[in-house]
Amino acid sequence: MAHPSDVINTRQHPFVGVTWPVTGSRGDQYRVRMYDSGFDCDCIAYRKCKHIKSVEDKILGKGIDDE
Repeated sequence: MAHPSDVINTRQHPFVGVTWPVTGSRGDQYRVRMYDSGFDCDCIAYRKCKHIKSVEDKILGKGIDDE
């Protein structure tokens, strides 16, 4: 089930269909995918998880230091 994004308009976004690998806090590997309707993660969370939020942050450039 895709979770809508509050910060990115995913409808017809150029990244629709892209899957990002995300390493969880315990070292587990997850996959986050963008759909027209939002993001989905293959972790067990039933709501928007921190893995999705981390991908949103990366897309928005949050946490990236300018050198």
